[in-house]
Amino acid sequence: MHVSKNPWSTDSRALFEQALDRLNNGRFREAQQKLESLLGIVGDDATLFNALGVVFYQLMRYDRAIEQFQNARKIIPDSSDIVCNLANCYQDSGNEQQAIHYYRKAISMDDRSAKAYYGLGVVLLNQGEKEQAGRAFDQALKINPALIEVHQHRVKLKRYTKSDRAELVGLQNQLQQLPENSESAMNLNYALGKAFDDVGDYETAFGHFQAANRVKKTQLTFDPEAHGRLVDGLIAHFSSDYFKTAFTVGSDDSTPVFVVGMPRSGTSLVEQIIASHPEAEGAGELDHFHRTVKMLPILMGGSHNPYPDCLARLNQGVINRLARDYLQVLDGLFPNANRVVNKMPTDFLHLGLIYTLFPKATLIHCARNPRDTALSIYFQNFSAGQNYAASRSQIVEYYQQYQRVMDHWQSVIPNLLTVRYEALTKKPEVVIRQIIQHADLDWDPVCLNFFETKRSIATASNWQVRQKIHSRSVERWKKYQPFLGPLSTLSLA
Repeated sequence: MHVSKNPWSTDSRALFEQALDRLNNGRFREAQQKLESLLGIVGDDATLFNALGVVFYQLMRYDRAIEQFQNARKIIPDSSDIVCNLANCYQDSGNEQQAIHYYRKAISMDDRSAKAYYGLGVVLLNQGEKEQAGRAFDQALKINPALIEVHQHRVKLKRYTKSDRAELVGLQNQLQQLPENSESAMNLNYALGKAFDDVGDYETAFGHFQAANRVKKTQLTFDPEAHGRLVDGLIAHFSSDYFKTAFTVGSDDSTPVFVVGMPRSGTSLVEQIIASHPEAEGAGELDHFHRTVKMLPILMGGSHNPYPDCLARLNQGVINRLARDYLQVLDGLFPNANRVVNKMPTDFLHLGLIYTLFPKATLIHCARNPRDTALSIYFQNFSAGQNYAASRSQIVEYYQQYQRVMDHWQSVIPNLLTVRYEALTKKPEVVIRQIIQHADLDWDPVCLNFFETKRSIATASNWQVRQKIHSRSVERWKKYQPFLGPLSTLSLA
């Protein structure tokens, strides 16, 4: 009698443990290889499909992650964990309706799934459904009070007042039970910082933000010298002489709109204003050009020179391909829009390349008081990028390079509009009309009521752009003047 060998042999389990080790340590490609090898040995297995889905999710290959999670569901259709993973993929890939569907499906399978309620709350908050989001967050915390990351979203639902003191004391007591350098303590410190800022207790607020950033900084790596060399290269390559010959070879499509600037400078607000126009749509923060510049050396024949040095080999064929690729992305998102806004703030680094590809694009630079901008960055728990943001001295170094490269772009790119946040809060209609005119759109008064526009906003400012314009954040730095440290070296203009 032939007895089939158990596919989960000792060797298979050892290989699976190795794959999980690679996954947990951020070595995702290695984890992928080991898991795919295991599938060849073990065959179809829900645990492997699910683990491979997590790997592709971490690699931001959401299409492949969804495929793997669906494969796992075919084997274990009633797993709320797998369905919740599927919902996470749809959320992060921008398909929020599907995300809501699968979060609710996960809850129907297991009404004790705190992470499903949490994920549902995040999507509902992005869509402006504050009451529903609040109920989802509250349910998540009722099930699992230790799910600290809920608080960093829940605090966005309201402005705290002194009447909330008991709740804040309770959160501070909870903080005392957490390891000081843990991820949970970091998230709760960010949340408490925001809440005490609302109350007006700025010393306590800053203490929480500082404690959060001490932990955050251990997770980040920023090389100011390397960043300075990048800016040197951009300024050297994209000179005024370069644009005298290069600007005529790009696409004549005027659909793209780029809103750039330092994070926390008003980019989400400007996007929301434009996206309120009937002929425009907002795409949020597309990381297209961040990925494009990484691929450029390969596209230009495997050049060993990184960006921007590889641009010396930029030719018409590559320009055509890059422009076509980006327009296909926009068409896939909003095929009927005359203007599509990409508000990736750090695309300010890539304005030279963007203008080369799209000389007729709408380019808008958002600027805000440097100290207000820097302080707001320090207070923000960014989910990705902004590796300088947890250190006040590194924020200053990054800001100085931002000023250098923006001064250069403004001297060589003619159709670059600068929108100052302070002017927008002081004379909103005047500035909003200027923005719409710059985008070459007919005036529509609906843009004045941008805060009523129903659309999903997944950035840190998702709750702010749904409010009427106010000046509460203007000169906010003065409230924290004793704690600015290196930020005080930034100019006031």
